[in-house]
Amino acid sequence: MSAKLKTQRPTASSPSARLRSELDQARRLLEAGQIVEAAFAYEACLMRRPGLAEALYGMGLCALQRGELEAARRYATQATEADPSRAPGWHLLGRAYKRLAQPVEAERCFQRAIETAPGHVEARIHLGILLRGRGELGAAAEQYRAALRRQPGSFEALVNLANVLADLNEHEEAIRHFQRAIALRPDASDAVVNLAKLLMRLERLDDAVTLLSEAQQRAPSDGRIVRELGTAYEGLGDLAAAGAAYHKAATLMPNDLRAHLLLGEVGLKLRAHADCVTIYRRCLEIEPDDPSATNNLSVVLRMEERPGEALALARRAVQLKPDMVEAHASVADALSSLGRSAEADAVYREAMSRFPDHILSNFLLTSNYVDTLTPEELLARHRQVGERYRRLVPPAITHGNGPDPHRSLRVGYLSGDFRAHSVAYFIEPILLAHDPDRVHIACYHTQGAADAVTARLERHARVWVQAERMSDDALAQRIRDDQIDILVDLSGHTAGNRLFAVARKPAPVQVSYLGYPTTTGLAAMDYRISDWQVDPPGSEAMNTEAVVRLPDSYYCFTPPPAPDLVTPPALRRGFVTFGSFNNMAKISDTAVSLWAAALHAVPASRLLLKTRGLSDPACREGLIARFAAHGIEAGRVSFEGWTRAREGHLALYNEVDIALDTYPYNGGTTTCEALWMGVPVVSMCGATHASRMGMSLLRAAGLSDLVALDAPAYVRIAAGLASDLERLASLRAGMRTQLSRSALMDASRFTRALEEAYRDMWQRWCWRS
Repeated sequence: MSAKLKTQRPTASSPSARLRSELDQARRLLEAGQIVEAAFAYEACLMRRPGLAEALYGMGLCALQRGELEAARRYATQATEADPSRAPGWHLLGRAYKRLAQPVEAERCFQRAIETAPGHVEARIHLGILLRGRGELGAAAEQYRAALRRQPGSFEALVNLANVLADLNEHEEAIRHFQRAIALRPDASDAVVNLAKLLMRLERLDDAVTLLSEAQQRAPSDGRIVRELGTAYEGLGDLAAAGAAYHKAATLMPNDLRAHLLLGEVGLKLRAHADCVTIYRRCLEIEPDDPSATNNLSVVLRMEERPGEALALARRAVQLKPDMVEAHASVADALSSLGRSAEADAVYREAMSRFPDHILSNFLLTSNYVDTLTPEELLARHRQVGERYRRLVPPAITHGNGPDPHRSLRVGYLSGDFRAHSVAYFIEPILLAHDPDRVHIACYHTQGAADAVTARLERHARVWVQAERMSDDALAQRIRDDQIDILVDLSGHTAGNRLFAVARKPAPVQVSYLGYPTTTGLAAMDYRISDWQVDPPGSEAMNTEAVVRLPDSYYCFTPPPAPDLVTPPALRRGFVTFGSFNNMAKISDTAVSLWAAALHAVPASRLLLKTRGLSDPACREGLIARFAAHGIEAGRVSFEGWTRAREGHLALYNEVDIALDTYPYNGGTTTCEALWMGVPVVSMCGATHASRMGMSLLRAAGLSDLVALDAPAYVRIAAGLASDLERLASLRAGMRTQLSRSALMDASRFTRALEEAYRDMWQRWCWRS
């Protein structure tokens, strides 16, 4: 009997040949991106065979790609119920749960897919992403490694593993995996960008530039690559190249907020403030409620002499993000720029209570403008901040400087103001006059913007370090590596300071000088250079540093190119013009009351105020109201805004007969400039260093009789000068000669005294070592 041939019948899990052909056609449509057509094809398969797992899976994939997440979850669930042994169904269900923000269910499904098919690479990759998201980096890495054992050329596994390795600080292995992934897909910008970010984190900035430049050549229209290239250039200190890259990125990605924000930040560093206004306004068109753009626009408008608008924006930024400490600082700074220092101080005090480890220097700097604080209260604030530094900064290390008391000294000057700035005007004659056989100079510039003054100062230093991009640790280490014996900080708590680097005690002897009018409060600061006028005997208790007094003024002034002098304007006008060119923050209520009293004492007189911010109507109106409260009508006070050219600024002194100093924070540069232009300055001294700077300058210039010890004397001196036009003319004509012969402009004598002070500090350290 011959054997009977058996025909295999299709089973529920084994589609017929015709159904198989229809499933394959649906799959091809899906792979071709024809999702609607694919869905119809899968639906037809389900009509032919209801509950077919493969067709349910296909319907789920179509729904997922259309973003129909609930439908995708429903179809994937039905697919796993129809055939629990199919890993793709569990993987699809996990993806649906993941996109529905249900990570626990997603993880369960991915695990089930892997149990069903241990070699399921995609399930392992998705599980790794979930594990990384909740911080289980080691477990995530193991999933990616398992995927790579199964499929060594998986781009996704390579990139994801590289990202996790970077998180784990296994940097070299991360770099190798990024490079393998990029070799597989050179046009994969995500991998390029992430590798570039890692290289920049490792300070391999040149490598990052090379990587990104090559990627840009392959994909010139990829804005993300160009944006990161800008970041790499910025890290190298090439702000021009960084700005060009950010500008291109913003052009390629006109709605990319980050590219515009980065472009604005570089503009701020380059002091292209007008451009920054446009950039940040564009940021707010992209995202009207972005707190960073709102705050940054506030900062720029304040710098552009629009403090009224700046204040409104800063307050808006605080509303948008109450825990944004920079926004609170912007509110306070805008108030200071409007001459409302007491209100600014209140904002900083509130911010300090909420953010005790931030805005420390801002808080202290503003404190100097407040006319109600006693010296004891100022000291208490500085001690409080000094204690925060002590807690935040690692302890000092020992120094390897050879304790030879007689050798040449390596003196490092640290400042954010080696540019067209008041500090630079006073430090330049000292750098020029230093004896190169006694002092070797190093300068550490902590802000990026450079100008002609920067280039000039750089020529006076043996070592010049552009330190803006250095971390505090790196800067402190560089100072140690340079074997600096005496580090002289010229910033104190002003903008651009690096007191956190100073607090690391990178030099054996550390000194505060010139840029800040009060003790720093830092335990790491050993000395404070002063003179007998600003810090008289008995003021030692108001400083955390030892006070070293120079014999004359602690200022050394070299005049800038200036216009010719003219006769006092009162001779041609018939009335006296008082003037003050100090910044708004210094115009305290006490200063306004003194000036109003002087105007009352000289009935026909006028007052000319010139400073940043006075182009802003809000600023002018605020001042007019403050003077009106003292009975001074608006017509007696006139205003001038900021003048970019220094010579034009100085020329305006030709419109002033008598300069009136501010209180409690006296002028420094403004006093010297006024005197050089032949304008006498009336100053009142108080109990703090800042309120005695005018005394120091005027005594050194031979004009002690212009120093008042109280308000009545201040008004009496101002009125007396106003009534003696002959003396005003005499002072005008002879002031430059008098200054030129004074201790204030004897740079050689001053610098020898300063070098002797340095030598004494150094020898004291040597004897202790």
